[in-house]
Amino acid sequence: MAVCEEHEPYQRGGDSHGRLDGTPSLRDDSPSEESCRRAGSGTKRSVLDAALDWLPDWPAWVRRTARRLLPEPACESEHKVLLVVGECGDGKSTLINALRDPKRSGLAEAGLHSRGITKEITAYVGKPINRVPIDYLDTPGVGDTDVTPMKVLTMIEQELMTDELGGHDSIDGVIVTTPIPDGRVKLGAQVVQLLVEHGFLGEEKWRNIILVGTKADRATQEELELFRTDRRDVQGHPVGVAAQFFSAAPGGRGTCVTTALNNYDELRKAIAALPDAKVKYATPDPTFMAEKFSDKLGVSKDVFTAELVQARKDHGFQGF
Repeated sequence: MAVCEEHEPYQRGGDSHGRLDGTPSLRDDSPSEESCRRAGSGTKRSVLDAALDWLPDWPAWVRRTARRLLPEPACESEHKVLLVVGECGDGKSTLINALRDPKRSGLAEAGLHSRGITKEITAYVGKPINRVPIDYLDTPGVGDTDVTPMKVLTMIEQELMTDELGGHDSIDGVIVTTPIPDGRVKLGAQVVQLLVEHGFLGEEKWRNIILVGTKADRATQEELELFRTDRRDVQGHPVGVAAQFFSAAPGGRGTCVTTALNNYDELRKAIAALPDAKVKYATPDPTFMAEKFSDKLGVSKDVFTAELVQARKDHGFQGF
């Protein structure tokens, strides 16, 4: 049984642009007004909405609030918003820089140290994929010494809950980064794992998740195989990184891809294949979250609960 759903894996080699031989390219040109009209609910966003794209350094919540004041564009149903989650140095910002539209979004700063670069969730306009406009929301790295895990969790939850407000910036998918050379499911991916298991709603909730093995060009063949393998150990536990991440998904399957320097074709294909259904999220009780998260994050349950409640209050969650 294959763990990852059908996307061509990264292989060493390829052409001078880092693309695999025979990999079909995806269209990333902007949607035309005519094609939008033909589609009925096509992909062209309003001029006012597009104007917000020139403000890449604004926090995501400012842009999101401003967009809610605008009439929903006729073609907004095809617009995708993707949340990008991972640890500091996992390749989140590098990934966004590879997919963003440099004419409409500023550069996402990348860094390797524990004091991560991104301190707030920041929105970037991506190049359209198959004529569909894409926005990426870059989150602070899980493990950032300047942003507590509870604050990061709350920021992520706030974005996941936008669907409750009926906004057209509701989340369509979550991109989870984990470096292939590390050979394990890192903390950022574990956090998403738990959020999907205990907060996401719907039988097909795992279809909105894309696990991205970054830095494939730095990985050995053995590390590449470990990322995707469906082998199990003598106790029956999954050995592969992707298999461990998707262990709670139906059939233990999910969408996983690999990226390398100048090679993001697999990820673009996976984004294009995301389901039409938006992410549905119900906020778990803080005490329940403490039971599931505190050990992984290295804090006591009491401290986790208190800090999560405070972070939710600070972000305006109702009932806190």
